[in-house]
Amino acid sequence: MNAEKNIGDAGRIFSVIKSTCNLDIPRNYVLFNPVTIQLPGSQTPFTSQPEDKLEFTVLAELDIKRKAQDVLIKALATDKWKTRNYRLNIYGNGKDKQVLEKLISDTGLSSKVFLKGFTKDVKEVLTNSHILLQLTHIDAMPISVTEALAMSRPVIASDVGDMPLWINEGINGWIAKKASIEEIDRVLENAWQQRNKLEEMGRESYKIFKQKYPEHPVEYFLSLAGISSCETKNE
Repeated sequence: MNAEKNIGDAGRIFSVIKSTCNLDIPRNYVLFNPVTIQLPGSQTPFTSQPEDKLEFTVLAELDIKRKAQDVLIKALATDKWKTRNYRLNIYGNGKDKQVLEKLISDTGLSSKVFLKGFTKDVKEVLTNSHILLQLTHIDAMPISVTEALAMSRPVIASDVGDMPLWINEGINGWIAKKASIEEIDRVLENAWQQRNKLEEMGRESYKIFKQKYPEHPVEYFLSLAGISSCETKNE
């Protein structure tokens, strides 16, 4: 409590402490993870129209206990979604790859849902996407969400970590109350019914990113640590 600065990797940490312990943490600051892509200097338009084919993207480790890719696939396994023109690309490696491969096959979604493995070219992946999905059980503030906002993409996420602080319902995405089949179906249905507005929502994502994300995140971190960039260059 007497620390000069109290630093957390998610702003929600401090609100949870306040609500559960009735304790206000003074002088609290939130870290921003540096993005892995070269940031665009302006908004990034869609390369295809979502009305023609809606492109969903997931960027996360294949870990169903935390990232809930299995629940997402089950939500898309209904007759309603099977008749719709969409594609879901799931990027990432992890221990549950075989589980998800079997689930995709068993649900008859092999022509719509694809495990793409690890990618180094996140910027290209997001450029060719319409919506990033981060419908997870556990998260803080994933870099993938920050990068999707920077790339002018709407985001659909679950109500965990700091994601709801960056996603305004119906403005630049949607928030699922939890990563359940029913909630995932609800938010995906909203996106489907409003797919003609997704590029406009992506422009709002870019605005939110510019408002919230430090222009120089490394310098921001160093300032929190009480270190100037000049000091690091001289060492």
